[in-house]
Amino acid sequence: MRLCLRSLFGKNAPGRAHVLLLLGALLWGAGGCANPVPPSGGPRDQQPPRIAASRPEAGATEVPAGRTVNIQFSEYVERSSLREALSVTPRPEERLEFEWDQRSVEIIFPQRFRDSTTYLLTIDKALQDVHNVALEQPITLAFSTGAQIDEGTLAGRVVGSRRGQGREGMDVYAYPARVADSARLPQRPLYRTQTGPEGQFRFSYLREEARYYVVALRDQNRNRRPDPLELFAAPPRPALPARPSAEAPASGDSLDPRPAEAEGPPRNRRATRPTASPSRADSARAAPWVAEREDPVPPRLTRALPRSRGRVALRFSEPIRLQERAPGRFALTDTTTGRTVAVRRVYRQPGQQQRLTLRTAPMRPGAGYRARLPESGGAPVLTDTSGNAPERPATASFTAVEQSDTLGLRFRGFTRKGPALPVSEGGNELALAPGQSAAVTFNRPLPGDSAATRRLLSARDTTTGSALRYRLDTRDGTTYRLRFAPPLDSGQVGRLRVDARRLRPPTDTTYTRLVRRLPPEALGAVSGAVQVASDSSTADTTGAPVRVELYAAERTRGAPLRTARPDSSGRFVFKNLPEASYRFRTFLDRDADSTWDAGQLAPYRPAEPLAWSRSPVEARPRWETATEDTLRIDALRAPTDE
Repeated sequence: MRLCLRSLFGKNAPGRAHVLLLLGALLWGAGGCANPVPPSGGPRDQQPPRIAASRPEAGATEVPAGRTVNIQFSEYVERSSLREALSVTPRPEERLEFEWDQRSVEIIFPQRFRDSTTYLLTIDKALQDVHNVALEQPITLAFSTGAQIDEGTLAGRVVGSRRGQGREGMDVYAYPARVADSARLPQRPLYRTQTGPEGQFRFSYLREEARYYVVALRDQNRNRRPDPLELFAAPPRPALPARPSAEAPASGDSLDPRPAEAEGPPRNRRATRPTASPSRADSARAAPWVAEREDPVPPRLTRALPRSRGRVALRFSEPIRLQERAPGRFALTDTTTGRTVAVRRVYRQPGQQQRLTLRTAPMRPGAGYRARLPESGGAPVLTDTSGNAPERPATASFTAVEQSDTLGLRFRGFTRKGPALPVSEGGNELALAPGQSAAVTFNRPLPGDSAATRRLLSARDTTTGSALRYRLDTRDGTTYRLRFAPPLDSGQVGRLRVDARRLRPPTDTTYTRLVRRLPPEALGAVSGAVQVASDSSTADTTGAPVRVELYAAERTRGAPLRTARPDSSGRFVFKNLPEASYRFRTFLDRDADSTWDAGQLAPYRPAEPLAWSRSPVEARPRWETATEDTLRIDALRAPTDE
């Protein structure tokens, strides 16, 4: 700055009048373009911004046909965040312009306001102040160019599919009801809001009794469209009516997907306020929007990485699973001679979730090769974690390297395979619940010679010292399940032993682990009841496709531990469980595929009705513990279009 001033006022500087004009222009430009910064010091700002005043005023009617809306915020805001956070209904045909003056902004519309129209400005939670404190819930500002303002309200709640807990920060879009039949959602919705801390949302100032198609998205790229891998939630009904405000919940009430009953005449509401939440009292009777993430994207073969003259690794765009170890279905071709190189082993190394390794016949150093995945005919050899087969064509080229294959056999550890039942660890002992097996993991496949494998890995009864017969099976080629024949008896303890002298390179070490199956007296049961409700009655579930899933209470991801069908009375029970806390999820399996269907947004297909246990249930040894609450699937009751 000192250098700049010296150049301005030096011997060859321009006249004083020109300098003052230049400085004034610089200062004006800085004030007009940058975010003003309030004085520092004092307590840390934790309050989100709010609208302190507006022109037109909130709730104003008979607004002249102008082109501007002026908003004054309670504090300085991050100006760039307003453009992202703001949506206007009806949507302008061209871009809005913004002119800032300290804490105020003038929003300039491309055309004059329409006659007899309610305008709704929604500012979502992307708005931040200059201290990066964001809105806790969206703000709406409404006014009308006619004699009255639209008073319709539509409310709901978005929950997660695993436990039914509210999903905060989901974008919720309202379209005309006819959009439900479209194969693709429009580029822009009519209205937009976001869910609050418990998943609740509310649209206000809608046309009364108009019907809307309302969807929820975790719109990560802010394109206001559903994209693969984004959370989405289909509505319980395709056409939901906007209720008059007299039937709408008060702004201080808590959440509920259904509007509350009228409590008196319509009241004068401020037309600029945080989105209100419905009453909790009706929440048990209403159908929520259930959010789920679907993965239709197939894995891509992105690269082939030569490791030696007899080994190449294939890298994929996402984690993959081997469904069948069939080396003969993989093709490896010399691109110069056209000759095929035999693939002898296929496996996935521990910790290398996105790589698949092929052990091959010797390749010519410096020669070009092309690896090709198995063709799509028949069951897929590999998939991603969602069951998608690889994208086609699936080939990758590489140049063979000169290095010899010196990768030795190394032991990685003992583990369990089977359902992820919560079993407590006991020192050097591997306790096995029903359905679980002891397993060992290596860095590459074991030798094909069974005698060599027996010398490397042995199992003996700790009481009698006799050898325990077993067979090994593996899906990924590196983790092997031990299938004892006959199976371990209750209370029988075996000792697994890996002789590291048989590894490559050998070491003077022995790895051991005790393994035992949990006895019946250490196991318990949990039970409950399911009701499929039609109005206030209980439907017989005998012929209904009702599924109940069991989950460990502390786990938030993964497949269900077990699945059951209720009996004719709706009762279900899960037996032979280790002591732990569990939760239930139940659903109407309308398509009879044994998995819950999240539905579809375009064209509309409803999610299969769900219900969740409200609290965990404890499995105790030798006891059957019944959950206190009945799981009620409300298959028919929802906000209706009648």
